[in-house]
Amino acid sequence: MNTLKISIITPSFNMGNFIEENIKSVLNQTYTNYEHIIIDAKSVDETITILKKYPHIMWISESDNGQSEAYNKGIKISNGDLILCLNADDYLLNEKVFENVIKGVTTIDIEKYSAFMGNLDVVNVHKEKIGEMKNRSRDYQFDDLLNKLPVVIHPATFFIRDILNKVGGFDEKVHYVMDYDIFLKCAKEKPIHSINVSVSALRRHDTSKGEGASNWKFSYELIKIRKNFKGSFFNKVNLQPLKVLFYKFIIGNRLRGYAKNNKILYSIAKYIGFTKINELMWYEKDT
Repeated sequence: MNTLKISIITPSFNMGNFIEENIKSVLNQTYTNYEHIIIDAKSVDETITILKKYPHIMWISESDNGQSEAYNKGIKISNGDLILCLNADDYLLNEKVFENVIKGVTTIDIEKYSAFMGNLDVVNVHKEKIGEMKNRSRDYQFDDLLNKLPVVIHPATFFIRDILNKVGGFDEKVHYVMDYDIFLKCAKEKPIHSINVSVSALRRHDTSKGEGASNWKFSYELIKIRKNFKGSFFNKVNLQPLKVLFYKFIIGNRLRGYAKNNKILYSIAKYIGFTKINELMWYEKDT
């Protein structure tokens, strides 16, 4: 089982500032049975020059219709047993990530699961940790993700390639919460298993897809997907966008300065659950 091959699929568009760090974090892994596939959308910055420096990478550069299509192109040409979707501005946390993941998945019956979800750190453009996303050390069934625990940590999740193919890959009409959609499709086939491995760093910066006005687009697609999967409408998952808006952008912006310096206020906020909004710390460091 330790011969499992890992395919890393990295979609890219004008990420020349970050992509070399992504490549090196994979290249430095102690577990070497992997392939790194980069699907570039005709970048016009230094990305292509960087890709040409690394002959071990399998890459293409052509126009596409977004991240979901890029993932599907990568899946189609991959031949690994496990697939990790690692965006160009993200990177693996240390050189033993693959080794630790393989150790984790080979101690269980992998045929029972569709994917294996680890943990990640959220960092800013300077690689300073500003939050984290952690699974709850359990198996996630379809109903859990649809109606109870929408825990989706896709840059730290290793999918069974055969399952991705069986469910038809990523929905190319979904541009913001394609990860939630693919988690639901996979979990409908088999549960998603948690592994206690810190896998990657999710980098937040001004051009990140999740920044600014696109928050509303995320929320719209989230509700639409839940409807497609027949999720209950009056559900706390559907209320999550309103929770984020209220706590993070109203309460959070007003109180985060106080919270960072007031231990009593922070203790109260932590007790009643205000300190984690959308899996990120609402008192993030200023950058």
